[in-house]
Amino acid sequence: MGNFFESMHSRKDPICPVEIGHRSISVAHLGVISVRMKQALKWNPDKEEFTGGMGRKPTSGSCANSASHRTTASSPDWLV
Repeated sequence: MGNFFESMHSRKDPICPVEIGHRSISVAHLGVISVRMKQALKWNPDKEEFTGGMGRKPTSGSCANSASHRTTASSPDWLV
């Protein structure tokens, strides 16, 4: 993480390609989501989306992919 933040500050390339870093941390995030949901996940790495009926579809007016999204009583507190 430190190298990534330093590369942002200095505007130099990090020690590994950004795509590799993204794919690497995605695996960790998927593991955490799976543990918290207490079930296996089906993930399409090419489309970077859950498959097989997993996950919650956004409701109308929802901003599921924005930082302004707020959880509701029906959504877990980690789903942002």
